[in-house]
Amino acid sequence: MENLNNLLSVSPSILAEIFINISGKPPDFNSFKPSKYIIDTHKKNLLLKCGRQTGKSSIVSTSMLIDARFIKGFRQGYIAPNSRASASFSVLRFSDSLINSVNIWPFFYSPKNTDKFVIDNVGLKKFKNNSVCVFLYADSDPDRIRGFTFDRIIFDEVQDIDLDAVVPVVEACIMNSPYSEKMFLGTPKSVDNSIEILWGHSKQYEWAVKCEGCSKYNIFISTKTIGKEGPICAHCGKLLNTLNGTFVPMCPDNTIDGFHISRTALPFYMFNKQAWQSIVALLDDPLWSKEKFDNEILGISSGSGMKMITEKDINEISVYDVDPYDKASINLSGEKFIGIDWGGSDYSSKTENVQSQTAMVIYNLSGGTLNICYYTTFNGMGPIDILEEIKKIIVHAKPVSVAADASGGKIENAELTKLCVQNRIRFFPIQWGSYSKAIEWNKVNMYLSDKTTMFDDFFINILKKELIRLPNKNNKQIISEFLSEHAEISTSASGRKIWKRIPHKTDDLLHAAIFGWVGFKVCKGITFKDPY
Repeated sequence: MENLNNLLSVSPSILAEIFINISGKPPDFNSFKPSKYIIDTHKKNLLLKCGRQTGKSSIVSTSMLIDARFIKGFRQGYIAPNSRASASFSVLRFSDSLINSVNIWPFFYSPKNTDKFVIDNVGLKKFKNNSVCVFLYADSDPDRIRGFTFDRIIFDEVQDIDLDAVVPVVEACIMNSPYSEKMFLGTPKSVDNSIEILWGHSKQYEWAVKCEGCSKYNIFISTKTIGKEGPICAHCGKLLNTLNGTFVPMCPDNTIDGFHISRTALPFYMFNKQAWQSIVALLDDPLWSKEKFDNEILGISSGSGMKMITEKDINEISVYDVDPYDKASINLSGEKFIGIDWGGSDYSSKTENVQSQTAMVIYNLSGGTLNICYYTTFNGMGPIDILEEIKKIIVHAKPVSVAADASGGKIENAELTKLCVQNRIRFFPIQWGSYSKAIEWNKVNMYLSDKTTMFDDFFINILKKELIRLPNKNNKQIISEFLSEHAEISTSASGRKIWKRIPHKTDDLLHAAIFGWVGFKVCKGITFKDPY
């Protein structure tokens, strides 16, 4: 039986230097000195906001390996925004270190599945000491993570994960653990991004270096510390020795242990003149915007994300003289088109008292314009009551079409299908995703629609200010929700533009409005431009 008592009193960074190999070498805590501090930090609630090539993945894989090895039965769940990123980390980072770290193998790991107690798959690693590492993915749908039990969860590339949708579900996986640890890590994008929301609630540790010339401290959050030959003091211009730095909390009373690592703060780039010159060259590279440099090199959020419309644009089309909260507006003459965004999942799995954010928008085609005449969000009602109320409204409105979210509310959509058939109404269950066609019937039970194309098409038509009209009364909610999404460039291989909700904002009415818009265009034979 192995005795770990002496080793458990040793700091994790020292254990890493003894047992771990990264790319065939022990961790270089001289060139990547901030990593040592972070590896030795308790992981109860940890955030890493990093530029690219700052050792983030090495910190995570090292921490996972050390704790899996020296805490028996320790269960860790690694979560990336997509399957490709999860598999890449498992194979290229975690497994690479595991296979090369032969000192860690005794009583723990046997390569090539030579031990029946060891599982060594891309998605699952189980070791001799009963520790487990599971590699998962979720960007906005956490269903595939339900049912796991972990001691620690690691959210990687958190800037591409919908915190509001994913984190509450995943946190349930660690509720019964005596450790109950969370790690969030990623490279920032816009100031509206998930990682910046977390950073605002963190202690905001910055790598601070005292200048040997003017004795003032420097942190690496701007280009002022970038000199031609190396990192310089933002106050007097003297070269800095980043080996002399330490982490200093800017907001010590906050709850999350948040660490910022800029590429310019690492001793590696101070030692390696060629690497430093590659950073300097990017300052004048026309292919590198200020926002990209801030994100990728400095590791700071920059810009507000891309928004196609502004509040001014919305106000200019808010000229339809109607109260959208008044059900009498449903009686206005003209063809009706309804959009529904279901809140949550099927009512079959819920109780009457479950809260919902189901939203409905009704368009009225009149006088050559498509006008939003009525909308509502069904708060404080159980899902069965919501469905019955929606059915009543549909029967009363007598719409040409109803378009609804197909990814949620499967049973609700089945009920609406029956209702629409009975009342000779066209029904469009639509599932958004990333598809090569703007919209296409899957030949089974739903339309598959490219989300980016639909959002772009809707916002472009708002900008044209020709067809779509919004109400001029009680419209604060819909204005807020129409501005709740922004576009970013995906970090996946496709590099496509994707629309994402700003954390802690609601977008149910926007989604319902776009579903209704899609139904209108399909009914009128107006085509969409395919994304590819």
